Amino acid sequence: MFDTSSATILGGYFATSRTITLLKLITLISAVFVLDASETFMRQHSRHLLEYPIMVALTTFFMLLLVSANHVMSTFLALVGFSLGLYVLILYDANRRPSREAGLKYYYLSTLSSGFILYGILLVYTLTGTGNFDELFLLFNSRVHLQENNLLQIALLLILAGFFFKLSAFPGHL
Repeated sequence: MFDTSSATILGGYFATSRTITLLKLITLISAVFVLDASETFMRQHSRHLLEYPIMVALTTFFMLLLVSANHVMSTFLALVGFSLGLYVLILYDANRRPSREAGLKYYYLSTLSSGFILYGILLVYTLTGTGNFDELFLLFNSRVHLQENNLLQIALLLILAGFFFKLSAFPGHL
């Protein structure tokens, strides 16, 4: 069912395969569903919401980049771009206190998590010399390098904790 053969593009920073294409198609269908489902909200809102579909399209673009990312930095930049679009969408009702509070909390926690992720990426790149997922997979698959290096384990833990905070998932769901 899943195609494991993939081709890299843009110097190995992104990959493409049948599975990635299927995931991109699912992402695009989900974005169309969100826009269709929010049509009533846009019509009944007190403000003119021309930028709402633009922000949904921009966040969808960054999600498509995230799906096809094949390097830790392209993954990080796509995730940050996606998150910035979400901040704007959360703050659409900025005249309401819960919307402002949620937007600011999400922004501050996401900034903290970006620091965790960047520091973890820096450590991984410094210790392994690569950021390409294919090369990292081969390196970590041997497990010898991972078990001998405690600093590499800390780096992976920082990246994982940063992603938990970024996704507001347990245990980072403050």
